[in-house]
Amino acid sequence: MLSPDPYAALRIRDFRLFILSRLFITLAIQIQGVVVGWQIYELTKDPLSLGLIGLAEAIPAITVSLYAGHIADIVERKKIIIWCVTLLAFCSAALLYFTTNLGAFLIQNGTLAIYAVIFVSGIARGFLSPANFSLMPQLVDRSLYQNAITWNSTIWESASVGGPMIGGLIYGFFGITAAYTADALLVVSALFCYLTIPNRPLPPASREQGITEK
Repeated sequence: MLSPDPYAALRIRDFRLFILSRLFITLAIQIQGVVVGWQIYELTKDPLSLGLIGLAEAIPAITVSLYAGHIADIVERKKIIIWCVTLLAFCSAALLYFTTNLGAFLIQNGTLAIYAVIFVSGIARGFLSPANFSLMPQLVDRSLYQNAITWNSTIWESASVGGPMIGGLIYGFFGITAAYTADALLVVSALFCYLTIPNRPLPPASREQGITEK
């Protein structure tokens, strides 16, 4: 009896693009989180301000989460993802802009502009997660779904662990502008990969794949 192919899902082009996008966007989010934390603390010298970063992102993400799941059920998932990642790209570009001579004036008298960008990115991430979760079953055959989940989880966990380290190294050796540049380039790379995946129409409700299906 042949053993299951552990690379079966990776042999599907669209799924490879999907997890590559997930790798890029997760690395970008983790790098951004590290760099924003350092930047906020350098500007305020207040430990409480670090907690407010998480609050500024969590409040919109949690607020839109239930509505975002409903939207993912009635709108093509790729469209939602493209809009969300595009918004995240603008957020990354804004944070990068704040580090330049032209944009530095926006944070000279406080960190409100940074918190505003984090708030907007929280909204995007609130819609992105359910759309990603719903798109993946449309990219692989039902028989490969468990294999796809394994690869998706592995990529996400690897990026979540490695992202802060990479962000810290870039920030430490090359500075804040380089770190935000890496963040922005990763988001744009994720957007390009998502755009390369062909559109998938919404499946009939009775045929929607899920983890609980047998």
